Amino acid sequence: MRDCPESYCPIPLSRAQTEKGVTADLLSLNEKDLLDLIKKQQIDGIIHLAAEGNVSVCERSTEAHRLNVGVTKNLVAAAKQRNLPIIFSSTDQVFSGEEGLLCESTVPSPCHQYGQQKREAEHVVLGYTKGLVLRLPLVLGLHKEGKGSLEAMLNHGRQHGALNMFIDEFRRPIHAIDVSRALWAALVWKPGIYHISGPKLMSRMEIAKEITSAINEHSIQLLPASLKEQSFSYKRPGRLDLVSNKSEVEELGIPSVLQNIHKLA
Repeated sequence: MRDCPESYCPIPLSRAQTEKGVTADLLSLNEKDLLDLIKKQQIDGIIHLAAEGNVSVCERSTEAHRLNVGVTKNLVAAAKQRNLPIIFSSTDQVFSGEEGLLCESTVPSPCHQYGQQKREAEHVVLGYTKGLVLRLPLVLGLHKEGKGSLEAMLNHGRQHGALNMFIDEFRRPIHAIDVSRALWAALVWKPGIYHISGPKLMSRMEIAKEITSAINEHSIQLLPASLKEQSFSYKRPGRLDLVSNKSEVEELGIPSVLQNIHKLA
């Protein structure tokens, strides 16, 4: 993770082998395992990013609930035992898209299982006196190994020569680097909810146009599509206008995705 303050040394916990991390599956770790790990690694704070973020998978998978809610409960319980701060990455998908402007005081109304699960997890985190929830919008960024969702989208477009992009689904995209800055900054913020989003509300089509132009990708034809004409097994929010009224967020000065799009995560 980028922009780590000098006073902190990140220790990634992942199912994949990492050079300076701990290899473990959160679904298999109980509270005692986590406490032993925290003590052994001398952990001073927890940044909880693990989730099943595929909305379709969350509609049908019981394991998704275990990861999105159950693991969060275990991590919060362990944090309480050690009196550590915990930062939980949530989503704008806890809203239905019918609320208008979405600030921290807006009451969530999730319309699918993913949103509901993240909302449940938020309750768990906010029930702890050192719990912080950072709600995020669409997070974008190029990956040095080409493994990100943006690369997957671009590769699909190159393979087929075209991409269908919604003209009536709106988000405030943010670059992964700016999410990283916010997560580290939040270690000294007061407990509560914070909305971390980009400065501009954009349709999926507008996002795609700006990104393909910025990276000089002209082989992909962008075709307009309407959310209303698509059939999903769940309701999909059309407009998630995530904004913040917190001074801590304003001080970050979050730029547009394009200002960082060439930087690798």
